[in-house]
Amino acid sequence: MTIQILKTPNGEDLIVLPRADYERLVALAGEAHEELADIAAYDRAKAAFISSSAVALSADVSAMMLKGMALPLALRKWRG
Repeated sequence: MTIQILKTPNGEDLIVLPRADYERLVALAGEAHEELADIAAYDRAKAAFISSSAVALSADVSAMMLKGMALPLALRKWRG
């Protein structure tokens, strides 16, 4: 990345960089914003779960359900 720093008459620094580098930085900033939104949504859902009386499923039951097994059958199989 080749940049040039210019100083304005009032002492402000201006940065000049190639358009491709600018567009890459803008894209990365957008991805970071999206990731922060995902993290915030996860944190809200986790806080709501913790404050509720819900019970978490075991990882084994969750895995069976992700493979298409119905919850009652997955629970029966998990409990033997």
